[in-house]
Amino acid sequence: MHTGGSLIRGRPEYIRGALDVVAWALHATFIGLAYRKGPDKVDTDVLLLVVMSAITIFFHFVYFFGIVTLSGIVTLSGEVRQKSQIGTSAYPDIFTFGLNQRNTLKWFEYSITATLGTLSLAYTSSGHNEASGPVLFFLAAVAVTEQTTGYLWDSIDSFENMDSSDLRKWPAYRAYFTTFLCQAAEFVVLANIVHTHETPDDPTSQLLLPGSWYAYTITWSLFGLWAGLRPLNFNVGNWEIRGLDWLDDNGVQVSEIGYSILSTTAKISLFGTILQEKGIIG
Repeated sequence: MHTGGSLIRGRPEYIRGALDVVAWALHATFIGLAYRKGPDKVDTDVLLLVVMSAITIFFHFVYFFGIVTLSGIVTLSGEVRQKSQIGTSAYPDIFTFGLNQRNTLKWFEYSITATLGTLSLAYTSSGHNEASGPVLFFLAAVAVTEQTTGYLWDSIDSFENMDSSDLRKWPAYRAYFTTFLCQAAEFVVLANIVHTHETPDDPTSQLLLPGSWYAYTITWSLFGLWAGLRPLNFNVGNWEIRGLDWLDDNGVQVSEIGYSILSTTAKISLFGTILQEKGIIG
């Protein structure tokens, strides 16, 4: 009988495959919920979320296909393949999602789906603070640019084994902290768009932010925090603080599983809170 830890060590593709199936089910469910009151009730913000979820489902099909046919469960002919055969000439490691290599394709997916989520939140304004074209362009540009940091981060196989002369190290660190600044600006701009006041016509009254903004800010921030766990390596007194890249052979697996969980959690929480605020569910 496999435990969670033994699956991550031995057959991480099973966990990744299961998470892909969960993503299909949840996103398909919320697309259905968005239309439960008819297509005429689907405003721009909800339509953007529907497109976000549809694209997410497509990419998770690609990930699942890579896992079950090209990275260790079965081949296209149905032959069960051993993990040790991955990366050989007979079984190239084109789609080793969650196994030998990092799934860098996810950053391309996020550049589309996370951007759609960002724009959806910008469109949830009550009408008092509608986002202008330049503001929407800024949000989209920042959201896409942030994903390039993830791609650069994943181009480094392991911070533990990185040579001190590796020219990617400090650009990666600078890009990481620049992304945090960009994301902070994104959160502030969105707060300025979606906020209301306790007394609608009194701008001096208490400022209120919708639950969708909190869901977005918290879950989108978790991606940066998760990525930041990779290179950690320092001591605090008798405590040794080590990041994901110090987890022996499990760092890649744990990292990819974490991103998959965060991706689904972030998108579904945003989708759900916006549908609830619009009275479509709940």
